[in-house]
Amino acid sequence: MSPVIKQDSGLKNSELKDSELKDSELKDSGLKVRGRLISKKFELSQNEKLKEVLGIGQTNQEMKDFWALRNVNFEVYDGEAIGVVGLNGSGKSTLLNMIDRSLSITAGELEINGEVSRIAIGAGLKADLTGRDNIRLKCTMMGMSKKQIEDKMSEIVQFSELGPFIDRQVKDYSSGMRSKLAFSIAINQDPDILIIDEALSVGDSTFSAKSAKKMFEFREKGKTIFVVSHNSAQIQKWTDKVIWLHYGEVKEYGATKDVLPKYQAFINWFNGLAREQQEQYKLDRRKEQQDYSVTALKQEVLDNTSESVSQSSLTLIDETIKKSKKRSKLTWTSKGLMLLCILVMFFSGIASAKGQSILGLKKTAGMKQKTKVKPSKVSRSSTSKSSHKSSTSANQKKGVETVDYIVKEGDIISNIALVYGLTNDDIMKLNPNINPSLITPGMVIKLPKATKNMPSSTDTTTDVSASSVEEDNFEDETIDTTTDTPNNLPDSRTTPESE
Repeated sequence: MSPVIKQDSGLKNSELKDSELKDSELKDSGLKVRGRLISKKFELSQNEKLKEVLGIGQTNQEMKDFWALRNVNFEVYDGEAIGVVGLNGSGKSTLLNMIDRSLSITAGELEINGEVSRIAIGAGLKADLTGRDNIRLKCTMMGMSKKQIEDKMSEIVQFSELGPFIDRQVKDYSSGMRSKLAFSIAINQDPDILIIDEALSVGDSTFSAKSAKKMFEFREKGKTIFVVSHNSAQIQKWTDKVIWLHYGEVKEYGATKDVLPKYQAFINWFNGLAREQQEQYKLDRRKEQQDYSVTALKQEVLDNTSESVSQSSLTLIDETIKKSKKRSKLTWTSKGLMLLCILVMFFSGIASAKGQSILGLKKTAGMKQKTKVKPSKVSRSSTSKSSHKSSTSANQKKGVETVDYIVKEGDIISNIALVYGLTNDDIMKLNPNINPSLITPGMVIKLPKATKNMPSSTDTTTDVSASSVEEDNFEDETIDTTTDTPNNLPDSRTTPESE
């Protein structure tokens, strides 16, 4: 059995000694798990936490967090099987997460005597590993040696009933197969405390019966079992006592034969409500969990506890109240440093944005310089474009005559415009339904009819040769900043035919 693991929210030295003496007596009597005044609070959302840390708003009142558990008390001994029941959201998983040490408590004291193993549907199984490799991994994590694992391997595989699937990846398993594997691993690790979290609700009846038998053998060895299930028949058959959690509080805790009928009566009443009434009931209960506080917990203990409350129990609550008031509060120095960091980040972002803008201006200036350096070969084309653009605009007002042009292999709108002294706009105004980036060979487009620029039907070349077009195109990449001509003109052009 492993050493005692305790979680508490603060005890003075003298009280710790008294508590340790009592703990020793309880351990000798077979105590496995004990919770005293356990409460669990979940923190605010990130935005609200930032406001709290900076001291923005709600400085003179307690913050409203969500209390998943409130003032929970219970004791569990060797050989007991405890059923944990309650509606979804009542705190069952939260309580079990604290017992298996994956979650810390906020207030109160939790004592756990022994190793804990938890079985849930696929809990802790690695999807990319085979079933056999998952057995090795889980057993290694429980401290078993390689020899011990191999000695247990055949027994675990046989109990799981997975057959050849044991060497398949777990991601290929059904939920029932995962449950069988998880149960087989856990039950053969011989833990002191076993938590079964809905794991057997998805298995077949044969495996469930075999698992129940194994569980009873496990309990007869003095082991402790927690069973979470919405199946009342399983709880009735497998457990000695029941903890009924109701939105963070222990509604009832006692013998299964006494508590389970009360819980079942509540479920029947709840299921008889209309859907809207059920939702309203849940909202009201959750609001109570949000409105709760550690101060209210202390008053509740003083008001409702029939037995005398020990000074150490009240100290547990008082210490938590102090921590609650101090939590997340920063000194003015810390707040100043945080504000300074925020300002540095803000101005760094502005400087970065300005740097990008300046870089963009430098690039633009560089392009303008290139335009002044190489004006020679484009002067003819640019002049032709400007003159033709003005004449085209004038002609459009009068009604422009057009000719059909058949697109050749490699043609693009900008090069056709360049060859005939037009602009992209001149062509697109006559062909509004054409996507200039999607023209294909054989497509017919309209061009303004200009007899001195357009070739006759028998021409095979134009005044602008393929080589001169290539040169003009090459120059166009650096100097033509006044037109819509793109940079990727083809290497050669043939003269279009007019119809």
